Amino acid sequence: MKKALHLWHRYLGLIIAIPLLVISLTGSILVFKEELDHLIMPELAKVNAQVGTRLPYDQLNTLLKNRFRDYEIGSWEIFDDGQTADRIYLIKHGTLDWYKVYLDQYAGAIRSEPVPVNFYLTDWLLDLHYKFLIGETGLWITGVASIILLFMGISGLVIYRQFWKKFFSLRLNVKRTAFFSDLHKLTGIWSAPILLVLGFTGAYWNISEIIHHQFEHHDEEKVVTGRYTIKLFHSMQWQKMRKRKWGDLEQRIYFSHSKKVAKLPSLVKSATLACFPVNIHQL
Repeated sequence: MKKALHLWHRYLGLIIAIPLLVISLTGSILVFKEELDHLIMPELAKVNAQVGTRLPYDQLNTLLKNRFRDYEIGSWEIFDDGQTADRIYLIKHGTLDWYKVYLDQYAGAIRSEPVPVNFYLTDWLLDLHYKFLIGETGLWITGVASIILLFMGISGLVIYRQFWKKFFSLRLNVKRTAFFSDLHKLTGIWSAPILLVLGFTGAYWNISEIIHHQFEHHDEEKVVTGRYTIKLFHSMQWQKMRKRKWGDLEQRIYFSHSKKVAKLPSLVKSATLACFPVNIHQL
């Protein structure tokens, strides 16, 4: 049993080595996504204004709709920290293609033209981290990699279940093979709790997204946005829904404490709320 587990541990480790390296490197960089955006493209992502002085939503909404008549607003990331520009996600009429625009919510200035949601460097890294740049297939791959990582952490503790005896020891005056074997065991023991957390949370996130996108069709609701229909899928994570007047348009604004927007591209899921500035009808 232990020998078979050791073989599974070894070969599965070889399989996920490259995917895990990509996920780890991109994830480490994306921790500083906001700071990097402000650093490498301050003309788009950074503003300098007093907190609480952003322009009214109806004024900004009118500005966007007059400028981008061939697009519909699909999601709006709202900031009022005086430093970060709003990020608007648009859907081109007649398509399901998403685009991104930066907006200075204090000066009422549109800072960019619509570009694909993975156009900018950090957004491209996010797509690489989350889906390996290959859409839903990449979501499955990263999900499987997370499950294998979870198995690696558990199997390592089982294989070396008396790890506490060598918790602080590393043989130095031995052959290179023995040294790297000891180093692997020692680093694996020390990092096992982190691997277990990363593996579990990564697997949970990806599997929940796959289930949410593919199988929860019984909660499907069609929403008319402009010239065509898109679909939203509700989940238990939606905390509340309320109606709010925005200019002369009635819209529903969905709030989610988990910061997840249903059925949006992965790069849009960090939005704090999803706004649909059109008359909404349940079909």
